[in-house]
Amino acid sequence: MRLWIWACLIFAVEAQAGELDRGVTRLVDELELPAIPGFSPAMDLAVVVLSESPGSPTVRGVTGLLRARLYALGVKTVLELDPAANDAETERRARDAGAELLLVVRAQNVAGKLSLESELRGIDRGLWVRSEKAAIYATAEETIDDAGRGAVAIHTPALTVEEPAEGLRFEGAPQRIATLTDRVMAIASCDVGLPGGETLFVLTKRWLYAYLYSGTGYAKKAAALELYNLERSKERTREPFGVLSCGSARELALGSSELKDGQLVRAKMQGQETILGVTRTFTGWPIGEISPGKWAFAHVDAGRARLSASIELEGGGKKSLEAPVLEMVVDRGRAVALTERYRVVRFSEELDAPVVIGTSGVGMSLFDAPAELLVATSSAAKNRDRLRLLPFDRSKKERRSVELDGAIHATTVAKMSAELRAVIAAAYRDGKTEIFALPLKGAPR
Repeated sequence: MRLWIWACLIFAVEAQAGELDRGVTRLVDELELPAIPGFSPAMDLAVVVLSESPGSPTVRGVTGLLRARLYALGVKTVLELDPAANDAETERRARDAGAELLLVVRAQNVAGKLSLESELRGIDRGLWVRSEKAAIYATAEETIDDAGRGAVAIHTPALTVEEPAEGLRFEGAPQRIATLTDRVMAIASCDVGLPGGETLFVLTKRWLYAYLYSGTGYAKKAAALELYNLERSKERTREPFGVLSCGSARELALGSSELKDGQLVRAKMQGQETILGVTRTFTGWPIGEISPGKWAFAHVDAGRARLSASIELEGGGKKSLEAPVLEMVVDRGRAVALTERYRVVRFSEELDAPVVIGTSGVGMSLFDAPAELLVATSSAAKNRDRLRLLPFDRSKKERRSVELDGAIHATTVAKMSAELRAVIAAAYRDGKTEIFALPLKGAPR
């Protein structure tokens, strides 16, 4: 998972050096090196700045500011590396030089501006397991106009010091409401007509479970639908994943990398027993309703991403994204997707006009109210992930985040009772999945 924190400040040219210094200082502070498990100032840290113009004054200035700030934090050895042909070669050079941490800054010209993007990596001593989902502990963008424009725009980490007194936010500690021995691929809290309000649905490789919220704040398993007997998918993916979507007609739609088709499920009471049954089969993955009763479908991409760039609409019509995505959520006029680079992109009602609004790991979910708010995830530290409330409007600050033990794979927004709204998150660790409820407080703004 990746953590990106955004802010934008505009400064006059004569303030450039000082503001660059402050921006780099805040970026390095956001890495929170002392909080990383196993970190010691005695570790060797390598720094490399990748650019189309290596050796330029800006590149040299940023490198020098990074080195100075790291020394000020107590890092004993900072190694400056020349750019290599690719990331693997850069990491090899850093390891050969004896580095245990690597700070990579990428610089590129975008629309006449220099965009800087940074990430911290663990490359030795087992601080992190190297994988396709490399943990990234801080990123930032810094945009510098050309000299003729006469202004400097610096994107630095936005640090929330005080919890806002208004607006929707997390309140209190997470409460574990259920535990499963299976890995959870998706969750959704939907009103499907069962007594007591919303039902929590949990999707694993083999089962779809239904949980009812109890008056004590826990979740009680009420029903299970075995999926193993449904037609299996011939497409193999790097890891199992799935999607659950609530329908406007009190139904639930699911897609699973284990199954050939998407399924529409209804729940009903038979005496005192809750029964789940498949009522309809889709040829694609139902990622949400584009309008009431009209579903949008995605298809599995067996490459690096999870879903292909082609989105089909029920009743005819097709939309093409710029590239395959890791996940996509559609909900009656709203749509967001997660790119391979973990950027959150929102779309118009017609599923076009993409706009980057921030970053997240997998497991995003949308709020009903406020409509322009979503739950995002990111890495926090070793064996911990973070939940964030990310506004569609990038000019608004994020609410304070909450950390959970384990790797978060899925989230949903739930109305657990008439008085209690919460974010539900499924986190995997030590061979089991724990499902947590994180209460919310405050009226939507």
